[in-house]
Amino acid sequence: MQLDLVPEIVVLGLTVAALYGMLPVAIVLTYRISRTIAFVHGGIAIFGALTYAYLARGPAGTTAEDFGRNDPIVATKLALLLTIGGGAVVGVAFGALVMSRWMAELPGMTLTVVSIAGLLVIGNLSGYYIRPGGLSSTPSPFGDGGTRVGDVVVTHHRLAAFVVLCVLVAALALFLSRTYTGLAIRAIADDVEASVWCGAKLRLIGTGVYGVSGAVAALAGAMYAAAVAEPVDGLLLLMVRGMLIAVVGGLRSLPLALAGAVVYGILETALVVGFFGEVTAGTREITLSGTLLALIVIAARFRRETFFLLERRQA
Repeated sequence: MQLDLVPEIVVLGLTVAALYGMLPVAIVLTYRISRTIAFVHGGIAIFGALTYAYLARGPAGTTAEDFGRNDPIVATKLALLLTIGGGAVVGVAFGALVMSRWMAELPGMTLTVVSIAGLLVIGNLSGYYIRPGGLSSTPSPFGDGGTRVGDVVVTHHRLAAFVVLCVLVAALALFLSRTYTGLAIRAIADDVEASVWCGAKLRLIGTGVYGVSGAVAALAGAMYAAAVAEPVDGLLLLMVRGMLIAVVGGLRSLPLALAGAVVYGILETALVVGFFGEVTAGTREITLSGTLLALIVIAARFRRETFFLLERRQA
């Protein structure tokens, strides 16, 4: 082990955790209001990544001369704002569907299958119709270059991702604890029927939560696309990792999910830089996946919850 690399690994690992930690925020927020696993946010993240790349790099050309040429439609910062707005619109549309009178009463498993269908529809339509041109790397809305943190230089984009995640989590914490709507969301998460009897507007609040979480999912996709040159299948990997990190928190605890993201980010960085020696890509993925599985089991034991206890409590 190269112990002298520990400070650099921690710094870079935190920035990696920020990229993977945004999507779990959307998943946890939605689960608290609907008690269903929001696979649809994976599709919205793909939509966000491709939309941002399309706006920042321009459409794909049809001739050989167009290959590798960036022809941006709007500035990168405006592209990011438009992408977030688009994610919010898609989230509101899906939320209005699943929170409608003729779907809200369906079993949670059925709504989860509907969410999986939303992932496939949104992801496939985005991949088919939104085709960014230019180079595979997407320009960052936060510019090029980097900032020195200790002995390591962190790109402006990854540093901005860390700051954005911290601000997002802090804003959500204040909103959920200091506003009437936030308290209503927490009440719905604890007891749906009691909160409705007390006057909470379940469908309106639920649709709004889907809109906010859709915006966060689109932001996660856009930030990931600007940090890593990945095709659509690479974005599916982002969705899977985000989902597993959310499960570390039991789909309800954001602090535990973010702690899982930090552990994952630091471990991934350590494996990439060779802290444990040279490892193959396959070994790295097995190690990361096994670590996430272990974190899920440990966190579940820490919360003293099992699937059957949760089902009994909800019944």
